[in-house]
Amino acid sequence: MELLGIISMVVGLTAWAAPLSLCSYISPETTLKSLNLSMSYRYFDDWATPGVDVSGGRVAVDSIRPHESPDFGYPVTRSGRLLLASLLPTSGSGDAARTLRH
Repeated sequence: MELLGIISMVVGLTAWAAPLSLCSYISPETTLKSLNLSMSYRYFDDWATPGVDVSGGRVAVDSIRPHESPDFGYPVTRSGRLLLASLLPTSGSGDAARTLRH
């Protein structure tokens, strides 16, 4: 009975340690998602001067989504900026890019 256990263990380890040939390797499919959100705001009101002295900031969003597979791949990047004054939007910009690999 012990001999049967030893034989099955040797066969199992040999099969587990068998190398994988390069011809049978298949590249995995990978999809990642990343989203970054940032905000800064500055408010300053000096009591010695009339009105608010400084009230402004910005909001930024960045997104990256790369996809890779054996047949093709494409990274998608997007970003947006919004400038604020007195908590109201004053200007903004957006940007997007995509590349295809085949």
